[in-house]
Amino acid sequence: GLYTARWISPPTLGFAPVCLTTPNPLQILLTPGPDGLPQSFRQANFGIDPEPCFMNDRMPIILSDVPVDLLESDHWSLIDLVHTPVSAGTSELLVLTVGFSGCSANHPLAFAVQPPEPGRPEVLVATVVHDDLGELCEAWFNVTRSVDMTLLRRRWTDWTGQPLPRLLELHTPEGIEEFPLDQ
Repeated sequence: GLYTARWISPPTLGFAPVCLTTPNPLQILLTPGPDGLPQSFRQANFGIDPEPCFMNDRMPIILSDVPVDLLESDHWSLIDLVHTPVSAGTSELLVLTVGFSGCSANHPLAFAVQPPEPGRPEVLVATVVHDDLGELCEAWFNVTRSVDMTLLRRRWTDWTGQPLPRLLELHTPEGIEEFPLDQ
């Protein structure tokens, strides 16, 4: 029969809103299975994206206890990086354009940083973690996402007790790029 299903976020899901890829509520037609018995709605795809929704294409920030080179990530390429300092009424952003192949441009991306390396407290070591969702298409997409540097500075200080370093060492699949992070 025809049913209506609605996604209601559980209270323990976390602070980030959930991205829905289908209408909410969703109309679902349940048909009998091969054995003639009704199928369960529990196997239905309700369109809940595993990537949290962030406003303005902001990447989530991962504070990693392991070196960023050891994080699991699918291939991506750095196309451009622009640091926009704080100005009246705007946030400090790190705007990255990255390229990757797949079937769509909606791949989850996160900005991962590791704790300061011994003897290099002035360097922020980071990477982009990319999930290609197992897509086997070979179309190439360039997407622009941003990192809220104000939030990163706050989380970094809470994590390390130190102010955010003034130099970003971004580890990419093609090598290491360095960028100043002056406010």
